[in-house]
Amino acid sequence: MHAFRIVTYWLASDLPVNEILCDHCEGPLTSNAYRVLSEEDGVRLLDMVVCHSCYLEARRIGLKTAELGSIVQQLPRA
Repeated sequence: MHAFRIVTYWLASDLPVNEILCDHCEGPLTSNAYRVLSEEDGVRLLDMVVCHSCYLEARRIGLKTAELGSIVQQLPRA
């Protein structure tokens, strides 16, 4: 199972906000998340959770991809 990178920051109201970041561009995952995989001779070389833009780029260059679904609903509370 992939461990998401979660960033917690504080708003002016002093309420913490969690944000999950794309493993490729480090931009926030604001809706759906996607997994990008690459294997060679049974060895996993790449296993990333990415945003939609990075997902489209991965598909364009022929990497194996899968939609993980809405990540926003899975955010843990800070």
